[in-house]
Amino acid sequence: MKNLIYQGSVKNIYDHGDKLEFEFTDQFSIFDWGVMPNAIPSKGIFLADITEVLFIKLMQSSTYQTLVCPNFYCHERYQTLLKTPQYKALAQQGAKTHYLARTSQNSIAVKKYKVYQPKILNSNEYHYKEYEKNPHNALIPLEVVFRLGVPKGSSLLERSPKLKPNELFKEVMIEFYTKLEPKDRLLSEKEALQISGLTKAELQELKRLTEIYALSLHHIFSHSQIKLWDGKFEFAFGKKEQGKREIILADSIGPDELRLSFNGLSLSKEYLRSLYKETKWYTSFVKNKNCDNKPRELTSQEIKKASHIYLSLSKALKVPSQATQLLKELEESLLSKILILGKGGREHALAEHLRRSTHVKEVYVSPGNPGMSSAKIKLANISPHELVQFCKTKNIDFVVIGPEDLLAKGIADTLQDNGLACAAPSKAAAQMESSKVFAKKFMQKYNIPTAKFHSFSDTKLALSYLQENKMHHSVIKLSALAAGKGVVVCQSLKEGLAALKQLAPNNEEIIIEEKLIGKEVSYFALCLEEEYQILGTACDYKRLQDQDQGPNTGGMGCYSPADWLSKSELLEIENKILKPTLKAMKSEQIKFKGVLFIGLMITETGPKVLEYNVRFGDPETQTILPRLKTNLFNSIRAVAYENVSLLKEIDTKFDFKNSVHIVKAAKGYPSFRAEEIEKDVPIINNFKTSSCEQVYFAGVSKKDQSLLTNGGRVLGITSLANNKEQARSKAYEIINQISFSGEQYRKDIGQ
Repeated sequence: MKNLIYQGSVKNIYDHGDKLEFEFTDQFSIFDWGVMPNAIPSKGIFLADITEVLFIKLMQSSTYQTLVCPNFYCHERYQTLLKTPQYKALAQQGAKTHYLARTSQNSIAVKKYKVYQPKILNSNEYHYKEYEKNPHNALIPLEVVFRLGVPKGSSLLERSPKLKPNELFKEVMIEFYTKLEPKDRLLSEKEALQISGLTKAELQELKRLTEIYALSLHHIFSHSQIKLWDGKFEFAFGKKEQGKREIILADSIGPDELRLSFNGLSLSKEYLRSLYKETKWYTSFVKNKNCDNKPRELTSQEIKKASHIYLSLSKALKVPSQATQLLKELEESLLSKILILGKGGREHALAEHLRRSTHVKEVYVSPGNPGMSSAKIKLANISPHELVQFCKTKNIDFVVIGPEDLLAKGIADTLQDNGLACAAPSKAAAQMESSKVFAKKFMQKYNIPTAKFHSFSDTKLALSYLQENKMHHSVIKLSALAAGKGVVVCQSLKEGLAALKQLAPNNEEIIIEEKLIGKEVSYFALCLEEEYQILGTACDYKRLQDQDQGPNTGGMGCYSPADWLSKSELLEIENKILKPTLKAMKSEQIKFKGVLFIGLMITETGPKVLEYNVRFGDPETQTILPRLKTNLFNSIRAVAYENVSLLKEIDTKFDFKNSVHIVKAAKGYPSFRAEEIEKDVPIINNFKTSSCEQVYFAGVSKKDQSLLTNGGRVLGITSLANNKEQARSKAYEIINQISFSGEQYRKDIGQ
């Protein structure tokens, strides 16, 4: 007969008279929330497997006899440890633990120790009266945390900013936390002695045992190619002989108590933590201790991946010879492969941003350019008819489409029709960009603020309209896509007539707009139907030369954010333009998914739409992404898989820094005549990438391991700083670290 005496978030404890039974459940708990919404199938069985294996190994004297010093560890410290009575005892008889036997698939039997609950004096003070009596056969009321290093995600990085992610320590770092209080509390050694009833000698013994057990576990896991970073132990006072109490290793040992990784891939609860760290629930509960929000449900795929972690870890420990193959298969199933279509600086920025996510194994870019190739960014030259097969063969998780012409051709539809996830709009939705006439009529129908306009498909009629209305200030726009060069702002009737003849020599569909007066800004949001995440604002420079002189280009530079916009203006854009646009698209039965990039003029009467784009901007992306503290992987993936609830829950955070991006273009750009644009010019590259400076390549080729210009916009440099002036100053300071003959770039970006 067994009685349930404790029902926990992940473990139940039953009283069996002279012993206890630990029953591991499929539930999980993170951030001290309690039971999370989902269960992980078979997690309890795998935890029992792992705990059994580790306790048995620690109880074997051979584990300590074969112990070796890790290559990162202080050799002198290790040699000193081998001379301690604690190590010698372990090498003779193994560890003293509370483990007795495996009792079922998901249960183990352990020795029974008393637990003396502290008396609550007030909300922040507890009295450990019973432990003042130096009890034996009792749980020690401490969690003992050991650290062999500081992996990504460790709380130690926040407490000790000087430490670097993935840094290994030369000695085991040991910390003490409360065990029996509602919230874990970090203790000094003096406080640990006060509440636990440990003598100074016993505390020293506890620390030595912790160090030896930590190094032993590190050695055990290393046989399976697994890296142990940190973890926690619990101990009990055993029997008392000759006035000395035994120190017994208690509780359970597994991926819920240890932080483990394989090739940088987390094999512990850190994977589950990572799924919630970017959510609004995490922000409100963990940061603000606000419980109004509830954690989201995991997707079936996320649950499957979590279960696979516990299964693979269990198998790897049982059969170390198969561990590498097992864990490589796990890595393949857990980490995403992404495909980005495009070849410019925008695609380089996207690839560079996404490859930094802990969820990403590789980013393929097709066709890409040789300047962006790296260990995690791979180039692939995929033809349209090979696209679907490539995605299936390479097990691509989702696709991101950069260039507008691919969207207009319906590439997203092709992928969707073949069951492939794509974070991009359909051909129908892409009309918002591919047809300016469609977009203008859409805005007109739904009263979305924009300039007055007339459309023509007969150039003679358009010329007559300009002359009859004596339009000295107008904007002439080609309705179809024109690589950012289909808009001419005219300051006179003569310029307007010339622009019409240039843009529509063969009666191409054209728009004549009133010229709006104000300041231009680009506004970005990642959208899924009516749900969205605002990605920020940017201001680009379209003309080739300083002071907005010369011909239009795809963009010669940019800065972000638009620091001159007020909060009220940003709110007005969101409420009067973004939301109505998404609502109107739904009314038109256009299912929008992807990036909505709205070109705006901030006039005296409020913001007005200049144009819609349905993809990431170039060069705006190169300034916006570096400012994001939250990696967009989860958000883009939510859009690709059309998971509205997940997108709604993700909390996108920005770095409060400013960025400036400067483009360098080839000689002859932006001529429509290819022979006028210089190519194959060697690029002299002494640029040093840092967390605040990045180069993004676009029009480059490669010959004999050297980068050459390949026409158009060749590259761009982004600088990040506390304000725009500092970012601009730094960008121009480093601009000549990478250069080529005939280069063109503006000197007034960010002024």
